[in-house]
Amino acid sequence: MMALMMALLMTNGFAQMPFMNFQSTTVNPDGTVTFRYRNPQAKQVKVDVQFAGATEMQKDARSGIWTATVGPAAPDMYPYKFVVDGLDVMDPLCEQYFPNEGFKNSLLEIPSPNDEPLAHDVRPVPHGKVEYVSYYSKSLNYTNHAVVYLPPSYDENPAKAYPVFYLISGTTDTEEVYYKVGRVNYILDNLLAEGKAEEMIVVLPYGNPFKLLPRQPSQGMPMLNFGGDVFSNDLVNDLMPFVESRYRTIADRDHRAIGGFSRGGNQGLANGLMNLDKFSYLCSYSSFTSTDIPNVYDNPKQTNKLLHLFWLGVGTDDFLYGNSRDYSEFLDQKGIRCVKEYTNDKFGHTWMNAKYFLSRTLPLLFNPKASAEAMKNAQPTLAKTGNEPQFTAGVMARMFPRAIESPVRQGQDLVFALMAPQATEVFVEHELSPALLPMTKDADGMWSAKLEGVADATFKYAFVVDGTKIADPVNMYLSPDKGFKYSYHRAPMGGERQIERGIVSYDLNNQTALYRPAADADGLEVITLIPGADDTVESWFKVGRANDVADLLMADGRIKPCRIRVANEAAEGGKMLRAADFATWPERTKALEKLLLGERVVPTLSRDAFQAEIDGKAVDLYTLTNGNVTAQVTNYGGFVVSLIAPDKFGNYANLVTHYNHIAAYQTYNMGLVGPALGRYANRIGNARFALDGVTYELTKNSGPHILHGGAKGFDHTVWDVVSHTDDTLVLTCTLPDGLDGFPGTLTTTLTYTLDAHNGLVIAYEAKTDKATVVNLSNHTYFNLNGVGQGDVADHLLSIKAAQITETDRNGIPTGRFIDVKETPYDFNAPTRLGDRQATLGGQFTFGRNMTLPEGKVMNFDNNYCLTRTSTDELECVATLYAPQSGRCLEVWTNHPGLQLYTGARTAVALESQMYPDSPNHPHFPSTTLRPGETYRHTCVYRIGLK
Repeated sequence: MMALMMALLMTNGFAQMPFMNFQSTTVNPDGTVTFRYRNPQAKQVKVDVQFAGATEMQKDARSGIWTATVGPAAPDMYPYKFVVDGLDVMDPLCEQYFPNEGFKNSLLEIPSPNDEPLAHDVRPVPHGKVEYVSYYSKSLNYTNHAVVYLPPSYDENPAKAYPVFYLISGTTDTEEVYYKVGRVNYILDNLLAEGKAEEMIVVLPYGNPFKLLPRQPSQGMPMLNFGGDVFSNDLVNDLMPFVESRYRTIADRDHRAIGGFSRGGNQGLANGLMNLDKFSYLCSYSSFTSTDIPNVYDNPKQTNKLLHLFWLGVGTDDFLYGNSRDYSEFLDQKGIRCVKEYTNDKFGHTWMNAKYFLSRTLPLLFNPKASAEAMKNAQPTLAKTGNEPQFTAGVMARMFPRAIESPVRQGQDLVFALMAPQATEVFVEHELSPALLPMTKDADGMWSAKLEGVADATFKYAFVVDGTKIADPVNMYLSPDKGFKYSYHRAPMGGERQIERGIVSYDLNNQTALYRPAADADGLEVITLIPGADDTVESWFKVGRANDVADLLMADGRIKPCRIRVANEAAEGGKMLRAADFATWPERTKALEKLLLGERVVPTLSRDAFQAEIDGKAVDLYTLTNGNVTAQVTNYGGFVVSLIAPDKFGNYANLVTHYNHIAAYQTYNMGLVGPALGRYANRIGNARFALDGVTYELTKNSGPHILHGGAKGFDHTVWDVVSHTDDTLVLTCTLPDGLDGFPGTLTTTLTYTLDAHNGLVIAYEAKTDKATVVNLSNHTYFNLNGVGQGDVADHLLSIKAAQITETDRNGIPTGRFIDVKETPYDFNAPTRLGDRQATLGGQFTFGRNMTLPEGKVMNFDNNYCLTRTSTDELECVATLYAPQSGRCLEVWTNHPGLQLYTGARTAVALESQMYPDSPNHPHFPSTTLRPGETYRHTCVYRIGLK
């Protein structure tokens, strides 16, 4: 279980410090592809990719990485997955994915050699805009969704109206598939840039709207007959009127087209043929349709007159080929003209064919001359061979077995289900609690678990099957994360209410998104939302439900119309919210609601996530505030987990690197993010020192040296709580004689106070019963733009110090000093960290004589010998300033040293201290503490604004 917990924490405990980097797919020069997947505990792994089928992978025992090379394959875009001990797993390192209701695949792009672009490539041409729309469907009595593509000129020419192409995805696809897999937007962008297609709006409906309903009707195999069904009624009576009221369209039959792939092709043809008063361009890709449509097939002259284009495409290796061929032969017999195109090299019923057919038909749409020429030159149906595959009821039953639903709502509870007969241990991992939820197995191999009281929350979750994490195979909602794609439970949020809905536009080229309300207008207030480290720009809307929150608040008259912008960088001014300041999506959604309502949002961490029993003692999270600044500290290790302060626009953010729950601090505290350090902070060389003629051998935890007190220092100690008030927390602990080799029983009192000057005061007092060495500090990392908001390159740092302690390559002082003047170490004047800090490939220099080569920069892990006017009074020794947020941090201390550490790159640590390795250098300030003496150290981190 500990190994499992470790694996989970490495994925979601702390996004600032990745565990391991490697490339999961490599396209080799010969056209083969090498796949890699890391899973040390798996017994068998295969990679299943469309052009090669399932291939066994080989495991490297040292790294736990499985590898296989397959192919070669033609340049294109292919779905793939890993099969881990019989379970389908998406590539956790691939950002692109197939948004399907059921199967979970990642996407591989094999580029074309010799710079020959493919039809769907993202080329340097003007790009259209992709918008997500929600609309109330009277046919469903519920809110439905669609994706809308607008051509590049749409916003540039507000007087122009456009024709519309309704394009429907396949049987279990969502409305996103023709966008994220079919690449209709990029195909059309490229054709428009070449002058090979007419400008048009493309609408991508959701072909299975039953799935949206809170109580889904019992549905077995997919529908194949259309007309009068819910989808068809919604399309004609709800979606089309919505599109034509919200967008500038030419609303007549000559300027409407409809088509689709697989079942979407059936839906498109059926609705087009049944509504020839509304559509004159019909396209079917790898599908067939009913031969029983009144007044269409028996009146070929009228049908031919009404259709500008009737286009059918299918692969001869498609499992639908026999049915499709029979349908086109039926049309020939009836005298109904149609264009037919056949392929035999694109793996049958695949999105390779769908993209190809799309590239062939888009140039014909809304071009009467080109479409008439295509219809005139149409070829007859291929001759029947008798070997054509047929899509029978048996084939359908094999392809669409009895559906499993997960999660299922039972009142306010959710029941999760997973079919995994071979599994021995299955859990639900969810963001509402760090604890794993065990699942139980029935006689059929079905695992289930109930999570109580959460049905009205939208949150991320996954299954952990014998140590392997997978998305829920039957949940259509995938969180659009950069790494592992969690499933998420999408709670009902006003879907049954008929209200005006806003529109969400994505600009993936610039990684931004924009919500515009139904009552949009220039000059509206703009709220900025910052994604978290593992989020994409889609996350705030899909999982955070930002558009739904705004829509409902506006509908209830609780807020005025506003726009919501999602970007990786904050805009100048205005209200702002950062995902990184909140542990879960329900907390983020609630914070957004408060922000929209004009309330102050202080992003404190959940106390529940820090309550535990460790080493037989109670652990909790304690909040301190002075009314303006808030700090949160846990008595496990004395960790500072929050320091929350407003920026120059009044937006609050957590400024310190942290984990979101106590288990992460126990198990995976990489980088020591925020603890009290002792009994000796920093390094002691060779883990050895002599005092009063006795040599003490210490625990080696940093190569041959000791760092930050050894294996069981302050950071792994449960401190006793002496007292807690609104602004003060007093802790105490006792380290026994001999712990990690140090002499003396050391009793320490640690006091955290938020003072009236917005300073977090950290005061240490320590006493010993035997002569020992003491150097106490704190290891908090700061990002004054807000944790998770990029790196600290823009921060200006100043340190009052003329020298640093020289060290060897391991950071151990040599006993000599380096003058910082005219060296890269000089921060006496405010200096931008980005002008000194390492870019990719940089290394720690520690404190060594060096010059900064031109074009190179550096990281820092150096002890600064502070220039002070007294020996024991508090003085301001350093300042850190972030121009973007306006926040300023002053460091006050009564100690002689300050360790500057920028290794995390996303934040900077400023640790007031005695000098490292002082016990081995008599001329350094003494760190010896004797019985009857009291060690005192105070450090103040004072937050302000400039």
